[in-house]
Amino acid sequence: MSKNIKNIACFVAAALISTPILMKKAHNKTLEICSVNNNMDIKTSLVNINSGDIVYVKYRFKNAGVLHNDISEHGISLLISRLLFNKIGGLSAEETSERLLDLEVRCFTVAADEDDFVFSFFVTKSKILDAMNFISLAFSAPGFSHADLEQVKRLYPVVLDPEMASPGDLLLDKMLSMLYADSVYGLSTTGSSQAISCVTLKSLQEFMANRFTRSNLEVIFVGKISQFDTAGYLEAWGKWMPAADPMAKVAAPTLSPSMSGESVALITKSEMRAVAGVMTAIRLDDMTEQEEAAAHVIMSTVFDDKIGDFINGLRADGITHNVFYHYLDRSWSKVFYWIAYIAKDDLQKYLAYTTRKIQEYFVKIDPGALEETREFFVKTADNGFESLNDLDIKIKKASLPFDEIPRNLLQKVAKKLFDPSRIRTVIVSDLNRLLSKHALFR
Repeated sequence: MSKNIKNIACFVAAALISTPILMKKAHNKTLEICSVNNNMDIKTSLVNINSGDIVYVKYRFKNAGVLHNDISEHGISLLISRLLFNKIGGLSAEETSERLLDLEVRCFTVAADEDDFVFSFFVTKSKILDAMNFISLAFSAPGFSHADLEQVKRLYPVVLDPEMASPGDLLLDKMLSMLYADSVYGLSTTGSSQAISCVTLKSLQEFMANRFTRSNLEVIFVGKISQFDTAGYLEAWGKWMPAADPMAKVAAPTLSPSMSGESVALITKSEMRAVAGVMTAIRLDDMTEQEEAAAHVIMSTVFDDKIGDFINGLRADGITHNVFYHYLDRSWSKVFYWIAYIAKDDLQKYLAYTTRKIQEYFVKIDPGALEETREFFVKTADNGFESLNDLDIKIKKASLPFDEIPRNLLQKVAKKLFDPSRIRTVIVSDLNRLLSKHALFR
């Protein structure tokens, strides 16, 4: 899906670190994120690693992304993400960009098209306090006007034109609407035109007051700084933010168990005359950490480009292919999917092969291959990371209990992943030619 990301003077993050960020072990479990106490009740974490003079800072307002917008305001999070940091502290857009550069803020990114409202940046230690104080002004005294709002409204929603949009965006957009037929998780992540047209400055202000609070804010620092320092960096934020409610609980969105009755959907894209894109996906709710770890092991065992059984079978059958798999890690429901770009002449053969393999994996996956992959995940969890960017997300996956997966759980989770009744498929191609050529679609 297209991300709503704003970049201000971004430089290559990999250049910040000359050696990988190594992970520590304690009690046989990865432990890298330390909780930091502060007198503002803001959930704060620190990954203390030697990154020289550079610190990575990430803010996450839980459940303030578009997937948690009310239907009548669907898309309001995206409008705020485009407006909030454009003009800060009474400065113009150009002056704001220059000020961020002066404060040595780099790679400033904002995303609000999933569960949470997230922004992050890199900054040098000598400027971090001034930078964070300046950025806090975007919240305490928003600088956008009615004219700014009306201009940004023209950008949303993003309507996916089959002839212009990428095949991957078309596949995922349609797939999510099938997997979450009656739920907000199946709606467009760029909002709805009617809701966006009705957004006012007042509704933006009310949303910010209700959704940007200490109770749903999480901040993570990555770098060579002390826990004492982080409390000082957050001081300016505590002055304007509503106090955290210790009784407040995160409410899950309404997630209907219903999925689309159609098991296969077709999208016409005329320029794809020789190739077809096929997405196959499964929705997984209420996953435990052990089940999530098991799912990663299973998908890697099956779809790894070099050793995966699914890929090797395609090669053996002579099916021209480019296949990759992905895990969509949303807060309240997960999606595992794989996308295959297939020579159109091989499409019918590929679909038949996929149906056969799903049935096979549903019954059993080679236990020896699963164990080898599980051991690989355990070992690679200690190898570190090459950059600070999104380190909290990388840590989350590496910290899954791969070393605590019971063997019988792997086969149990495989039955969830490859349950034919719950798997959905979306195909994008030049369907006029496809329909005339393949009996499967007659």
